[in-house]
Amino acid sequence: MIWEGSPSGNFSVSTELEGPRQKQNVSLVSQFIWSPALPTKISFFAWRLVRRWVPLDVQLQRKGVHLGSMCSCCGGARETVEHLFVTGPVAVSVWGHFGQQFGISWRGAPGVSSLLVGWFLSHRMVKANHIRVLVPMAALWFIWRSRNQARFEGSRMRADHIIWEVGNLMEFLGEAQKLGRSFQGDEDCIWARGRRRVGVCRQSMLVAWSRPPAQGLKLNTDASVTSLGAFGGGVARSSEGRVIFAFYKEFGDVSVLHAAALALLSGLVYCLDRAISGVRAESDSAALVRMLASGAPASWPLCNVLRKIRFLLQELGGSLGHVIDDEHDLRINPSQEDRNNAGDHDEEVVQV
Repeated sequence: MIWEGSPSGNFSVSTELEGPRQKQNVSLVSQFIWSPALPTKISFFAWRLVRRWVPLDVQLQRKGVHLGSMCSCCGGARETVEHLFVTGPVAVSVWGHFGQQFGISWRGAPGVSSLLVGWFLSHRMVKANHIRVLVPMAALWFIWRSRNQARFEGSRMRADHIIWEVGNLMEFLGEAQKLGRSFQGDEDCIWARGRRRVGVCRQSMLVAWSRPPAQGLKLNTDASVTSLGAFGGGVARSSEGRVIFAFYKEFGDVSVLHAAALALLSGLVYCLDRAISGVRAESDSAALVRMLASGAPASWPLCNVLRKIRFLLQELGGSLGHVIDDEHDLRINPSQEDRNNAGDHDEEVVQV
């Protein structure tokens, strides 16, 4: 017997399924949104957005959910896909900024798909990995994130913050050598310097580790955010330089400041589990150290992380400093000796 559905004449389940299945032409948007340079979550979100499978107020109402609708970007209009991502005041500012940067006229786009097509066809050299594909995809993603932060965390949608987030992601992609030939026809783009350059090597920098006082312990933590997520870790050493413990953590999709705080919190929890007191913690995030020392408010959920760090530092009788600049070291819960010696070492001491 010969199976007509297969060129080889052999039966297979895949060839049987191809019979009733009707293949459709792939749209331009579908071809470009799955860019290998972008995190998959951004491409998947764009795929859902063009199909209106994003849980906005109007979409939920159509599914039978009874709720009011108020756009998070202006507080006046109904929250629709077109208003939030294309025609709303925040979206207008975002697209106006990047449209001016790349010379693209976006006004008059009736929806997200039309807006993306306008970007994808704005240059003859645009491919799936081109900067004119990456920027609008990232802008849509960060508009969505800003909307969720405004809706569930009480923050305010700001176009300048979204623009900064897009630029920050492009710089991260450049440092991760993901951009490649993304700037064909746009070599003058401000992010083009982040591409991989042949023959250019990075210089190493030697950083000295200062010992803690005798019988003391020092905890050093650090964190990093890439296109794959946030990562952090740390190491605790004795005054003799002996490693007491080391750890590594993955934090998911959080900001750099949040990742640095989570890394510090994880290290302090390890100290508490091992009944280690009087720990000297150091972080390379000056912003984190100053927020902890000043008691400055932070948005949720970072505020909970800061609260736990302050509690653990008090519980362990520890102190916190900035690892890079010892002259502007900030200490939490300083001892009386620290207060007496603060003037001798020109050190700023802050009581929480």
